[in-house]
Amino acid sequence: VVELGCGNRPYEAAVLATGAAYEGADLKGNAHNDRVIGDDGRVDVADGYYDLVVSAQVLEHVPDPKAYLAESLRLLKPDGCLILSTHGTWPYHPEPNDYWRWTATGLRKTLEDSGFVVEGFEGLVGLIPAGLHLIQDHLYKRLAMSKRWYGKSFVWLMQGLIAAADRLHGADGRARDGMIYVVRARPAPRQPGGSAGPGR
Repeated sequence: VVELGCGNRPYEAAVLATGAAYEGADLKGNAHNDRVIGDDGRVDVADGYYDLVVSAQVLEHVPDPKAYLAESLRLLKPDGCLILSTHGTWPYHPEPNDYWRWTATGLRKTLEDSGFVVEGFEGLVGLIPAGLHLIQDHLYKRLAMSKRWYGKSFVWLMQGLIAAADRLHGADGRARDGMIYVVRARPAPRQPGGSAGPGR
């Protein structure tokens, strides 16, 4: 398993618990990485090296999502799997840059145009609770609540409202208007003779 944009390796323990081997890949300067993502966006391993690519909240930060997904595809074995999460509705958060947000259909199309078949698609946090979450975060920062006695109480109250409001949305509603999307996808089958299948 490789985690692209691994940061401080938040999923390493979960991967190792399954008995799989884990590698973290990130840009130069990250002391936590096993593999460096080069300036050209490539990881220095052979094609089809990994069974699973994990990409958690990274896609919105890359300047060229299709190039990033092309590299994810290259890294995967033909029967490999991509687990990817990214934002639908979320505040701007440059780390160091923040470029993109997706609709559900836009994210599916981006993946399919990049050579993947989407097998699972889930939205987390529906439209109304997403709005409440944005209000919570804005007020918490604007009023410097981390320094006020009622800051924790405010967050607990808002989190309760967010959880209650999220029950108003079924899975279909969240998949249509999610704050975060989580996708499971596989490389599209190649046609006889090695040509790419649909969407590649």
